[in-house]
Amino acid sequence: MDAKTLAPGNKYLVQIGSRTVRGMVKDIEYKLNVNTLEKEPAPAQAGLNDIVKATIRTASPLPFDRYADLPVGGGAILIDETSYVTVGACMVQ
Repeated sequence: MDAKTLAPGNKYLVQIGSRTVRGMVKDIEYKLNVNTLEKEPAPAQAGLNDIVKATIRTASPLPFDRYADLPVGGGAILIDETSYVTVGACMVQ
């Protein structure tokens, strides 16, 4: 959603519903190729419109539901801490 890349170590605000906490991208497991639906090896960073599986660690616990079970409680957004721009959307597993 933003031109700034997502990389392990980047810090963001993580918002689920009305709750917002600080978080950090721990690692990126793989990138999904949208043309072939194949999992590609973990990239060093994710760019605009990339779909990746990433692990995010939060500063405090967040209540959530698995996205597959309840999309309303399993969706989150990542917000840049400095500019408050939404930089990504998440489906929590």
